[in-house]
Amino acid sequence: MSEESSTPPPELPKSQPEFFARAGEKVRSKFPAAPGVYLFQDQAGRVLYVGKANNLRARAGSYFLLAAADDSRTSLLVKEAYDVDFLEAESEVDALLMEARLIKDIQPKYNRELRDDKSFPYLQITTQVKHLVATGNLKPNDQLPTVRQLAIELRLNPNTVARAYTQLAEEGVISTQQGRGTYVLDRPPPADQRKLRREKLIAVTDSFLREVERLDYTPDEVEKIWNDRFAVWQRSRVKGN
Repeated sequence: MSEESSTPPPELPKSQPEFFARAGEKVRSKFPAAPGVYLFQDQAGRVLYVGKANNLRARAGSYFLLAAADDSRTSLLVKEAYDVDFLEAESEVDALLMEARLIKDIQPKYNRELRDDKSFPYLQITTQVKHLVATGNLKPNDQLPTVRQLAIELRLNPNTVARAYTQLAEEGVISTQQGRGTYVLDRPPPADQRKLRREKLIAVTDSFLREVERLDYTPDEVEKIWNDRFAVWQRSRVKGN
């Protein structure tokens, strides 16, 4: 009677790049194409970074592309991360709330810019609600959480949420109806939609410029890399169409 052959167990990773590669396989095989937040962890299991995504598999997967190792915004993270996990959310709005709550509670190392910015919760509420409306992810008559509910969810002072809601109401994005709640108004006219999209793009660009200034890049360096990457982005859009 011959001995039964047994398959040896897979060899465990030994180095950080090997652990990181295994995490990439985990993203490709187990992360859903759904909204949620992803959490990168170090060797000891401490959370290094929390991010939100409309598509967890695609967003988290972008950190495992070669470009992420060369990008100043992600290069340090990908050299320190050993694992990544996710928490699924019902919608992009829920993912936004979950991300803000986790950043506030965990204080991850690579969310420092958001963690140290005292105006972050207010700006995040106003900017993200306007973006979700402009892109159609929040539709007319969709109901938002009450000030109290959102303050509890984000662990914020209710005055911060009330100030953000007041700003959004003054801009014609939402309306609070006594006894009924807060609702998204009818989709703004095209001119207002363009304004909302422009504001979001300005916010993203300003964040990028603050980061390159913090990293001490010169204007010439930034301009060269920007022009190169912009050309690549344009070509990819043409191919995609």
